[in-house]
Amino acid sequence: MSQSTIPKAAIRGTASGVIFMSFFGTLWSGIGIRGVQGWGSFGLVTLSLCIGILLFIGAIRLIKNSNELSNELIKKDGARWKQTDGLVLFLA
Repeated sequence: MSQSTIPKAAIRGTASGVIFMSFFGTLWSGIGIRGVQGWGSFGLVTLSLCIGILLFIGAIRLIKNSNELSNELIKKDGARWKQTDGLVLFLA
């Protein structure tokens, strides 16, 4: 049984999505917390910032650790994506 590896591009794509969501998620939560006006705002803002920072650090670690991976597709995966219904399976 062969071992399947995830391509570097897939990991980096996921990490860039995490960076995007850590920034905008923190921004949107800050806006929402300000809208609540006084329900423990300092603690919630601090919690929101901590979560955003942890997500950002995790994404950076994913990018650094993905340097060891290759961008090669397994023949089985490559054949699957070359089929016309591969896109349909991806979108479904």
